[in-house]
Amino acid sequence: MYKNFKKNFSGELWENLAWGPVKAYKQQELIKILGVINKTDSKALDWELSLSLMPGEVVLNVLFMIKKRELRYNWYKIKGVSDVEYLAINTKTGTKYNVDIGKLQCSCIEWKMSGVPCAHAVAVLTPRRPQ
Repeated sequence: MYKNFKKNFSGELWENLAWGPVKAYKQQELIKILGVINKTDSKALDWELSLSLMPGEVVLNVLFMIKKRELRYNWYKIKGVSDVEYLAINTKTGTKYNVDIGKLQCSCIEWKMSGVPCAHAVAVLTPRRPQ
């Protein structure tokens, strides 16, 4: 993996950053590493995220993460701002998150950093999913 990565992003810093997501075993650690990569050079983050499977395929770990987030979707009240923009309000804490399903983004930035919809996005998408 690093041999291909270093063609565009070389140096010791990039070698450490390139292997960071692979070595991360906690989601918070992965998000932190992807955030550092994004701040250093967003093109490197795009490269890291392009290593995913063929379109439509989901890794079992990602499927597990989404299913786990589906269990919490009732924690949020959803208000539509437009056809693709929503406000997810945590009913327990009152915390608000802006979710844009058109851009696949949430104000918590977890979706963008991990590539996996965050709990707020899942709360928006679950009731809209075709049966």
